[in-house]
Amino acid sequence: MIKDYLPIPKQTDNEFWNVERLEHIRKLALIGKPYKIFPSWGDSLRVLDRVRFKHEDPKISENPSASTRTEVVGIEVSSPLYLGDMSYGALSGNPNIVIARVADLTETLAGTGEGGLHPEVAKSKRIFVQWASARFGVDIDVLMHGAAIVVKIGQGAKPGIGGHLPGSKVTEPISLTRRIPVGIDAISPAPHHDIYSIEDLGQRIEALKEATGKPVFVKVAATNYIPYIVSGIARMGADGVIIDGHGAGTGATPIVIRNVICSCNFYEDWLTCSLF
Repeated sequence: MIKDYLPIPKQTDNEFWNVERLEHIRKLALIGKPYKIFPSWGDSLRVLDRVRFKHEDPKISENPSASTRTEVVGIEVSSPLYLGDMSYGALSGNPNIVIARVADLTETLAGTGEGGLHPEVAKSKRIFVQWASARFGVDIDVLMHGAAIVVKIGQGAKPGIGGHLPGSKVTEPISLTRRIPVGIDAISPAPHHDIYSIEDLGQRIEALKEATGKPVFVKVAATNYIPYIVSGIARMGADGVIIDGHGAGTGATPIVIRNVICSCNFYEDWLTCSLF
């Protein structure tokens, strides 16, 4: 059992994930109970960081009386919480299993991310299986394991850009799951090669529903034109839209993009480079 952690170095910038918040998460992992509500982070560029409760109360009840149970496309959940898609290739196994099991235990939902399905994750009942541009490791058996299917068009960390999982991360277990050679870079194209229009997307949604009988969601990045994009997706028959914000991260950004971002010295430069 973990009883202590290495101390976190002191922080000098105003990044949202500061020492106080990291220590907060560590304590939650040890005690398993809520004990603190953070004020809004007014200087952050992320919208959700600036959200605050209308009536803040420092007293936290372990057994709140209000019910948050609801339904998401016919799936009953204890609260409207979806644990975001993070691939087996990026997290390398154990975290993926934990996320899927937590969704089962808490009666919430979790995405599996791109790249096939870890055998232990496949045992969970509340997972959304991802249909991404490269189709790594995805077949009808994998799709049938999910409570729903997510067609990934884009993500916040790299909107409109494909993925690049370095060969050093393609170990034998990941090779088996993604069905690609060990040690070889896994390149995901930016577009789906069968989706080049909103009508193509509609055909794909209908085909996946017909083949599996499952709800189909579409994942896109939060861009300036997101209202129009979501309207089009809804008209094509999707059961829901997952909008991935700009605060996301990834270990599978194409090298050319990664190098541009890493060469910037300040946050303002990073923002300019990422938009470029």
